[in-house]
Amino acid sequence: QADWLMRFYGFRASELLSEKHPDFNLLLDPKADWAVSHLEFFPVEINQADYYELLRVPGIGYTSARRIIGARRTHSLEFEEDWCGSEACLIFYHL
Repeated sequence: QADWLMRFYGFRASELLSEKHPDFNLLLDPKADWAVSHLEFFPVEINQADYYELLRVPGIGYTSARRIIGARRTHSLEFEEDWCGSEACLIFYHL
């Protein structure tokens, strides 16, 4: 997963591991672990974030990020939280 984040999502190895945190958290995937450690980047403004900012949001992959960028060319997007089992899901819709 970490390799994927570096190759396709624009993360650097130094963002995922450091001297303070030399090992991955076994309870979280690397992207979620990064997000929890960098709460200053959140929340992300869905209508203004660039592609790489969207990729850093847990639950948004490269396909969703491209769709969000494409959809907001013609519409403003809003989201609402919905509870999906143990994780919050984002539901996007046009205004």
